[in-house]
Amino acid sequence: HNEQHIQHHDEHHDHELHDHDHFNKHIDDDIDDNEQHNVDQLHHVDEQHNELNDEHDEHDQFNDVHEHNDDDVDHNEQHIQHHDEHHDHELHDHDHFNKHIDDDIDDNEQHNVDQLHHVDEQHNELNDEHDEHDQFNDVHEHNDDDVDHNEQHIQ
Repeated sequence: HNEQHIQHHDEHHDHELHDHDHFNKHIDDDIDDNEQHNVDQLHHVDEQHNELNDEHDEHDQFNDVHEHNDDDVDHNEQHIQHHDEHHDHELHDHDHFNKHIDDDIDDNEQHNVDQLHHVDEQHNELNDEHDEHDQFNDVHEHNDDDVDHNEQHIQ
């Protein structure tokens, strides 16, 4: 009876060993599959990491270009402001210059009116003093000098 029992026990043990080997085979296969999956995942993560690094580099480059453009815009705005200030200054100078010219024109016109009035008076005097030839010549010389003076002034 014991030998049968031992034999039965051995058979049962063989069966368990077989099951255990089969189970271990599945576990080994699963471990291999998992390791391969991990290798694949690591490879995928590396690729994503590289892509992210590339995108980060592109982003940095974009920021650099953007900063450079901002600097250019600032420089151009300063240049425009400087130009506007220079233009305002020139306009002020131009207005000031025109004011002087207008004043000079007014002065010259008044002087011409005064001179014409003076010439008219002299002409009347010359007509009145027609008989006094020497005096006429003196006044005439004086008148010539005034005309030269006027022409120089007008010129």
